[in-house]
Amino acid sequence: MSRASARLLVVLAWRKHMSFRVFVDRVHQAPELDVERDDSSLIDQIPFNGFFGDDFLTLIYLSPPDAPIFHDAMRETLHVLVDEKESNHRRAQAAVEVGRFVKHNAPAAPAQLGRSESLAWFELAQQLGSIVGVWELANEMLKQCDLKVSIDLNTNPLPELRARKDNARFRIDVRVAQAWYEGIRLTLTASQNNFEHWDLQAHQCAVSCIVNYLLLLPDEPPKSIRKYNGDEPLIVKRFKTLQWFAPFWDRLIESMSNDISDEVKQLLIEQKYIVSSYIPQLVKQCTETQPGSSDDRNVSQANHQAQTNAVDQLVVIKGQIPASSDRDDLLVLKQYASLQKPVRFKTFPVLEELLRMREQLFSEFPWAQDAIRVVMNDLIARRRHGVTRLGMAPVLLVGKPGTGKTRFAQRLSELLETPSSVINLAGMCDTKVLKGVTRGWAGQRPSKIVEFIHQTQVPNPLFVLDEIDKAHAGYSNGGDPQEALLDLLEPGNAKRYHDIYLMAECDLSHCIYITTANSLETISEPLMSRLRPVHFPPPGEDHAPVLISGVVRNLEKMWNLPEGAVTLTDEQRAKLVGLSPREMRAAILDLLGNEQTHKVH
Repeated sequence: MSRASARLLVVLAWRKHMSFRVFVDRVHQAPELDVERDDSSLIDQIPFNGFFGDDFLTLIYLSPPDAPIFHDAMRETLHVLVDEKESNHRRAQAAVEVGRFVKHNAPAAPAQLGRSESLAWFELAQQLGSIVGVWELANEMLKQCDLKVSIDLNTNPLPELRARKDNARFRIDVRVAQAWYEGIRLTLTASQNNFEHWDLQAHQCAVSCIVNYLLLLPDEPPKSIRKYNGDEPLIVKRFKTLQWFAPFWDRLIESMSNDISDEVKQLLIEQKYIVSSYIPQLVKQCTETQPGSSDDRNVSQANHQAQTNAVDQLVVIKGQIPASSDRDDLLVLKQYASLQKPVRFKTFPVLEELLRMREQLFSEFPWAQDAIRVVMNDLIARRRHGVTRLGMAPVLLVGKPGTGKTRFAQRLSELLETPSSVINLAGMCDTKVLKGVTRGWAGQRPSKIVEFIHQTQVPNPLFVLDEIDKAHAGYSNGGDPQEALLDLLEPGNAKRYHDIYLMAECDLSHCIYITTANSLETISEPLMSRLRPVHFPPPGEDHAPVLISGVVRNLEKMWNLPEGAVTLTDEQRAKLVGLSPREMRAAILDLLGNEQTHKVH
């Protein structure tokens, strides 16, 4: 017996805790292993150059069927892999299994054994046409650079590049990008064969390869070298790839329909929309840089920001809007098709700006410090933790009429620079405003929420739901407005909010709500559980100067006048002390319209 054969047998016997003599006797009975040949003859019997020099896999492969081997399944996998009569599909699957086996089990193998690299097996799987092998290959190459890529469709549908170690360089190797492109090529081939033999894992790996290739770019040569070689910027090349590949991407998503939920399918469609709408923006940014400027750095920065900025969009209406036989309806429905494409979120200002905003509110509403703290602490906490989409948990401002609750909410919207709409719920006894009115009925229209999002093209505007304590169910079957609010204020339900007029599900889960009430007595317990109540007290007499300034400035804005255009005399101001904001506004209008001593510039 040769030394190599003896080493193999000893190790295998050691792994099985078997008597060496007993094991040798069993192996001698196996005709496929000639333990008397020399080393080279033994290696010649092992496919793939001795399984890429892996003694451990060689032991498993050469063990006879009746040997008490510890990896029966892997032995069968190896025999499938080497059998050229098997289909490439099965052999590719086997190569992936071997690669994963090596990745997870090589460290546990005896130190004296030769070991193969999982990369070699995943490359073999790629050559045999496995999209899963391509995905694994790219991940292994990223791991060698101490990097990894993650995608979570629910939180960030774009690839996020992360470091495995603190000193890792955020740099995509060209070989990794080439592997992802090979995934696109295999997807194209598979789509022409209706994705035969592809399971859900293969589809998921294909999506990852597509998105990663399009948005995670390796470093490219400086502009001068690109110009000399006649090369285009990488982002331009990616845009061209996206253009010809887009139809196959649609087929890929559609072919997954039987294996995924409708919600996941819509998330995948949204992901495609986001990528498809953002890459042209990067191309535009790249091509608009001036000659001689630092455009290479700009392009690099644009590439780096792609995965973070593109997520600031949302497809509000993800499904189809059923058509109507009414011509007027068709014109209206056509307008809402804009919400079937990505619309951009309003984002948070920088943290320093939020802190200044808080001080501004304290100066303008000094009597409502508790409300300001509740609202601003939410916003500041989100921004400090890296949240970019403007958002806030629903708040309920409770106080007497005329204390400035609605004006406070509108002022907050102004400072955040997000559009706002006031929906007065006082006396509302049905859900028409909140859910829409059925086609064919008088006053047919979409939900006020969806309508405002369409008007502003912002998926996270601020809605002031005024006097929710005065909304109640009527005597008809129009529904209870407080129950309708339950769905709007619950993100899970709001994500699939059904608009009666559009007859489609709309994602309203990112809207910001500030509700107001004079009392808590008539607000249902389920609705209260979705709100953060905070007392909004009336201003005191010492707040009169601030209050007067605020009311006057609001009038100037309403009348489209510059700041300082409306002035009041000291005598007029004295008459306003002790009034509520609402009473004060009426009194100022009366003073300005009737007193002879007023001054308007």
